[in-house]
Amino acid sequence: MSNDKRMQKGERTSNHILHTTIEIVAKHGLNGVTTAKLVEASGVSKSTIFHHFKTRDEVLKKALDLVFNELLNTMKIDDYHGVEEFLKAIGHSMFQLDETTRTYVEAFLSYFHEGIFNPEYRMIFISVIGSIVTLAILLVLYLMIFKRGLF
Repeated sequence: MSNDKRMQKGERTSNHILHTTIEIVAKHGLNGVTTAKLVEASGVSKSTIFHHFKTRDEVLKKALDLVFNELLNTMKIDDYHGVEEFLKAIGHSMFQLDETTRTYVEAFLSYFHEGIFNPEYRMIFISVIGSIVTLAILLVLYLMIFKRGLF
């Protein structure tokens, strides 16, 4: 097997572990992510997980990065022709989330909750504050608009 194929396989395995982690976080919170549960849900061995990630916390942090990136990618402002169109899209999208995006939102909320109580995760949130502010503003705008029945 060439080195390039090994790299691709390793990347797929890492991504699979991260996506499985996100699914567990979305359903059970951060404390629900145990090595045993990750092994069972992902179908990879414990040694494979720790070959790709040094610690459980590293898996959780990399999964958080993926959650941020995926959520921000779904909310690209450039795709809209004005504020009204953008706000309408946010309002409508909350009811039309595909399963993957819904999982990312649930995982984001679990990470956010953990960040309130866990200083380490709070520091991670502070380090990516620009992304969080963007997401928070969008969520607040959505709630304000939805609660007032504008859509």
